[in-house]
Amino acid sequence: MTRPSESRRDRTVAALGDGYAAGCIGTNTFELRLEAAHEARSFGELRRLTADLPVRGWLDRARDAIADLLEGAPAQPVVRIAPPPDGPGPWILGRSDSARLTLAHPTVSRRHAQLRRTGEGWEILDLGSKNGTWVNGWRVERASLRKGDVVCLGDVRVELTDR
Repeated sequence: MTRPSESRRDRTVAALGDGYAAGCIGTNTFELRLEAAHEARSFGELRRLTADLPVRGWLDRARDAIADLLEGAPAQPVVRIAPPPDGPGPWILGRSDSARLTLAHPTVSRRHAQLRRTGEGWEILDLGSKNGTWVNGWRVERASLRKGDVVCLGDVRVELTDR
């Protein structure tokens, strides 16, 4: 796992500052995320801190992507999954062949998380994974999911689809 450079940290801090100035995150959230940005050990951790902030312009995104490539940051994989229609689950997500929804990525644990249907939508439960389950930039043990939520299992971004 490549440690992020100081310039990547600085870009993350700048994006957090922009989000705070735009009123997208509150003072406490801003302070917690700044601390997390300075302690981050991977590109994925930095990405998750800004995942729920409004998307910046294409030029900013292109500049960040090029800088990440030059610094050796791996591209964040995005996986679109449609949970099986048969019943409420639960379904195990992970690297193991025995998982109902398999995600073959080194930052995903063999039995990473559990996804189940609820009366309100979906719920995700972390199964003690090493790299964590993240929803909208926050590490969670259990969370209800809503449309538009950004879910990351390790460094893999997961998008739930209807089919």
